[in-house]
Amino acid sequence: MNRLPSPPPSDSDSDDWHTGKTATLSSLIKSTYQTSVLKFFVNGRPVTVKNPNPDWVLLDWIRAQDGLKGTKLGCGEGGCGACTVVLQVAEEDRTIKHLAVNACLYPLIGVDGKSLITIEGLGNVNHPHPLQERIAKMHGTQCGFCTPGIVMSLYALVRNSYRNGKFHLTHSDVELQGHLDGNLCRCTGYKPIFEAARTFVTEDLNGVLAKADEDEENLGPSPPLSEDDEDRVLSSVNEPGSCGRPGGCCRDNPKPAGINDVVAQPEPSPPTSEDDEDIQTLLNSDKAGSCGRKGGCCRDGPKEKASSCLPVEEEPSPNMMDTPISAPRPKEEPITSNQPDEMVTKQILVPYDPTTEPIFPPTLWKYQPRPICYGDNRRLWFKPTNLEQLLQLKAAYPAAKIVGGASETQIEVRFKKLAYQVNVFAADIAELNTFREPLPQTQAELSALDEIFIPGNFTLSKVEELCSDLYGKLGPRAFAFEALRKQLRYFAGRQIRNVASLAGSLATASPISDSAPVLLAAGAKVVVRSHTKGTFDIPLSSWFIRYRTTALPEDGVITQIVVPLPPVGNREVTKAYKQAKRKDDDIAIVTAGLRVRLDEDGFVEDCAFAFGGMAPTTVMAEKAQQAILWKRWGEAATLEVATDALLDQFDLAYGVPGGMAQYRRVLTISMFFRFWHEVVHELGLAKVSADLIQEIHRDISSGYLLP
Repeated sequence: MNRLPSPPPSDSDSDDWHTGKTATLSSLIKSTYQTSVLKFFVNGRPVTVKNPNPDWVLLDWIRAQDGLKGTKLGCGEGGCGACTVVLQVAEEDRTIKHLAVNACLYPLIGVDGKSLITIEGLGNVNHPHPLQERIAKMHGTQCGFCTPGIVMSLYALVRNSYRNGKFHLTHSDVELQGHLDGNLCRCTGYKPIFEAARTFVTEDLNGVLAKADEDEENLGPSPPLSEDDEDRVLSSVNEPGSCGRPGGCCRDNPKPAGINDVVAQPEPSPPTSEDDEDIQTLLNSDKAGSCGRKGGCCRDGPKEKASSCLPVEEEPSPNMMDTPISAPRPKEEPITSNQPDEMVTKQILVPYDPTTEPIFPPTLWKYQPRPICYGDNRRLWFKPTNLEQLLQLKAAYPAAKIVGGASETQIEVRFKKLAYQVNVFAADIAELNTFREPLPQTQAELSALDEIFIPGNFTLSKVEELCSDLYGKLGPRAFAFEALRKQLRYFAGRQIRNVASLAGSLATASPISDSAPVLLAAGAKVVVRSHTKGTFDIPLSSWFIRYRTTALPEDGVITQIVVPLPPVGNREVTKAYKQAKRKDDDIAIVTAGLRVRLDEDGFVEDCAFAFGGMAPTTVMAEKAQQAILWKRWGEAATLEVATDALLDQFDLAYGVPGGMAQYRRVLTISMFFRFWHEVVHELGLAKVSADLIQEIHRDISSGYLLP
């Protein structure tokens, strides 16, 4: 290993520099990188770290501090979420984004100029944050090892739900948008965790039925009501109106649940103590007779055992616990009913007020990024502030490893024992995070768009948002972006997607990439900038050279990814597929990005079928493309020709790396078969059974606890 130059000393007056084989890098350090000091905030307090250990990630530094042992090290590869912390980051529009990140992977240098929040910054035993209190009281923890990470992931979600002076959090946000897909819990189960999170939801949860994931279209019919549900619906329709009872009648429509509600599950709020006093007065009065409602009135006495909105004392059963949910006794008011899904315990919870949360440190609004370098003669870390400084580093030391969230690099260092001598943190460079020009807003401008430029450092979470926005505005023209969003939604966990970039994904050149097949099929290209060659484009079809090797020059940097858009009215469809052992946060077995364009008569004008997991690189199924060109889509003969060509091209040997040779071959034709029918459906060529194209999705969870 070559001896590296020393980083700038903490004392700027010192001039102790090493030269040798790295004279160019040494000269660059001396001229540009004048500090080795990191400045950031931790739980609202300013912190200065001078020349830290270059082998440390963020978690190492956190756990080395007194009183910050709540953040845990679990898997060490960003899969379990026990190490989750939150970074407060100032966006260009002066909004504050709260990012849940894996501290076990995130580079320590990345927190410079940011505000870090750990579990200790939320609250303590005597004064817990509402999230911590609700997780505890609603039994969302057992061994507790994963709990800090789960709380921090939910904390980021809750903080990001307060915008423009209004707090808004939906049931879908909690369960279906992937905010907890990077957190694993092996003993508690997720139901009580979700129940605690639901207490922050502002939409009406009473009677919410399971809905299809908004990310994936549900083409199937709604499930039929059960007999019990049917009876409840019919009885509610046939009942008379409210009797006007102070505090609410048993026939009142349920009120929306809010962030300050205190029920453990989405049930109608029970009467207050004042209401109970008023009702008791009415019950003791001769004038307070029953209204005669079938099934019982709210003014019936306790002896009638009616289905009333008053708390009713029942004889304890020897086979039943005192309360359906065990909870701290001093602050409980049990509610019992004949219906199992109504057996809940009222909890007195601290109301959540988003305006009382810690603000973004005002000092950081004035923060000016500084070129930083620290380390020793084995390993150096750099943080350039602009693209030119990054290009200078790559020119001086072409082998320098560029990282953002280090979700790939740190795993290689920790588990594969790879040694990267020079590391460059490039995630905060503004030129790589902004659009070349703003996206158009008018319909005329949108119709004139023929390509989209995605900044190279855009995190995968931002790419998800961009794809969703484009699909909403452009419709079928943005099928490729909707396909990319679908792939990214189930890539890794939210903590990884918050820091990993699309450029990093392409530079890694994984043969089982989730995003590369979609971009390859869509005809994307990569914009590269080099200190010696300037700016130039590389089509993605020429990007992958061999296993884990790309056409990116040694001194080159990916600045943008360009994705073309089909013209308005074009009959083009792009879809993406992935098969893994589990849907969330799992490495793929086979991935596919498939695109076809038909003429007015249904003949194939152009097509591109890209697959991952079938070769050392992401590869095009050229034999299948040639086989169906200018053949009519929808005819059985065309489908048969295409599947035969796929099997012929992907004739994997029994001992192929990764195994499952026959299964992977079958997956390629299965994905194409699905694509075939989706194209028929999207373009209206024929009627297609929903069973052939319906997505298998996860609904909003439901259930109840048995005594």
